Amino acid sequence: SALYSAGNADKQHPMVVDMNGNSLSLESASTNKRAATIYVGDNQSVEIKNAAGKTLQIKASNTDTRAANGIYMDANANLKLAGPVLIDQVSAKGDAADGIQMNGTIGATSTLTIDGPLTIRNVTGRETKMAGDGRNLAGIDIVADNDVVTVNGSVDIQGLKGSALKIKGQDAVLSVGGGTITAAEDASHSKRYAAVYAEKGTVNINMQSGAAG
Repeated sequence: SALYSAGNADKQHPMVVDMNGNSLSLESASTNKRAATIYVGDNQSVEIKNAAGKTLQIKASNTDTRAANGIYMDANANLKLAGPVLIDQVSAKGDAADGIQMNGTIGATSTLTIDGPLTIRNVTGRETKMAGDGRNLAGIDIVADNDVVTVNGSVDIQGLKGSALKIKGQDAVLSVGGGTITAAEDASHSKRYAAVYAEKGTVNINMQSGAAG
């Protein structure tokens, strides 16, 4: 991981990164374990301040068959980012890659808040074999119950060979402020591509001042 909290960075005492008027580029590359560029572990809190509105760029790659994630959050984790945020080139040798994945445990809600625009592009994984049909690729992927992702700005996720927005957690909530959200074309009708895939939970699009559009 390029950025992660160490020690007691809880809600009352979060780890704070101030971009101080500069752009910030974070990148992780793994050969034998999950690649998670920003990792927020159990019971940890992180805030990235960006008063000047410079770009926070995130990349992740994995030459092992394990997953690649631009942002990965465990249980009872909290992350607040000030955009614009660009998650670009999240790639895995295997079939699992996500721009953002929320993967905590029942009863331990995690929250991610992005104040500003979010762009996710070039999320790629293996396209062969059964699991290479896009089922394990997503722009934003909420796996855990009750987790909350809020983007207070526009979202640009286009042509992803998987799900642009994906939510599987019971009572989880994914809210974005509109933008352009598309999956790749599936000419053979054999893939699992979707602009929005909601197995459980709630997806709100075109949010305005905290209310669904």
